[in-house]
Amino acid sequence: MTTRFRASADSVDVTPPEGFPLGGYILRSGVSEGVLDPIYARLLFLAVGDDALLLISLDWVYIDDRWARGVKAAAAKALGIDGDRVIITATHTHSGPGVFKSFITKEHQEAAYLSGVSGRIVGAAGRLPAAARDVTPLLGSTQVVGLGAHRNDPALPVDDELSVLTLGGSNGGAVGRIVTYGCHPTVLGPENLRFSADWIGWGLAAVDRQLGGLSLFINGAAGDVSTRFVRKGRNLQEMKRYADIFRETVLKAESGPIPLSGNEIEVRTTRVPVRYRDLPGREEAERALFAVEKEIDDARGRGAAPGEIRRLESIREGAMVSLFFTSGGGFEEILGKRVMTAVVVLVRVGSMGMIFFPGEVMSETAISLKATAKGPLAVCGYANDYFGYLNRASGGYESSMALLSPDSINEIIDAARRLVGEQA
Repeated sequence: MTTRFRASADSVDVTPPEGFPLGGYILRSGVSEGVLDPIYARLLFLAVGDDALLLISLDWVYIDDRWARGVKAAAAKALGIDGDRVIITATHTHSGPGVFKSFITKEHQEAAYLSGVSGRIVGAAGRLPAAARDVTPLLGSTQVVGLGAHRNDPALPVDDELSVLTLGGSNGGAVGRIVTYGCHPTVLGPENLRFSADWIGWGLAAVDRQLGGLSLFINGAAGDVSTRFVRKGRNLQEMKRYADIFRETVLKAESGPIPLSGNEIEVRTTRVPVRYRDLPGREEAERALFAVEKEIDDARGRGAAPGEIRRLESIREGAMVSLFFTSGGGFEEILGKRVMTAVVVLVRVGSMGMIFFPGEVMSETAISLKATAKGPLAVCGYANDYFGYLNRASGGYESSMALLSPDSINEIIDAARRLVGEQA
């Protein structure tokens, strides 16, 4: 008898209290003044025979291994699986809680909040196996139009594929779905002081209302993709418009799905030793910040388009970050000691692969990996840890914001390429 996939899903409200700092924007001032929409941890359990996988998607800006490894271990113990089979990702909302030393976090607030979130996630995870029911995985995909574009030059190519792995129950209803697409959720700007998952949260709610089940969003190659050149405003009307586009795109992807071949869940992990990049001296960092501020003034003086102004402002943010770390004594002094190992994970569900990176993946990397993959592949970022922008190119915002040395970034991408090449 053929072994069937089984799945269950649940969500946990992990919205912090009013007054907790928000994370995501360096230029934001002030703490949270309320909730626009809840901050969720969404969990999806998938098993076939004795093999199982737990995916957790959090409406946070990123994940830190120093917190995640404890949650993964506790959830794995509750499920009776290996810790590598628990994967925690962040949707990368810039209006979620400011955790993991995201420049403005208060440590006493963070510790209590993280402890509470850990307990609720592990508790929810432990209930999932009993709720699992037979499902058939169906994979659909489509091209995204109207959500994101390359944030440095909208004419440059990006990975514009949205994939949906739907886990349909035997009664015709969906247990859940995994939606993967790469784009910064930044319709809301730094002036927003209410917690929100941004357009991703609104879009997931719209999908689930129409299709049923629980949808998880796993952000893809969003490192150089954003709403900058696409959005028409930074207000609730634009959030609603984005949610509608997202819902329609998911519906389109689900309209022509194909069953996956194979009935196994495989997880392969590679651990890559990494080091931080060399920071500029203080004077060099100050000169770089002064130079880009002059560029911004000149651009405004000649009436440059808003998108061009925002691009220069993002470069200024990168210069500010370099100066911040340089002035503060370096990455380790500010971010604290950590295990300098980047973990790359390949998950295979039947014939579909999912490659998880501990940072922000660039468009070029995703396009290249998908071109060499032997089957359908979803490229996923912000998984289990955060080592910043994984950008091979030099210059520009992403390089100035990078945490790791160029050699380390290359080694992470090469490790992912080897895993994808091994995909059966």
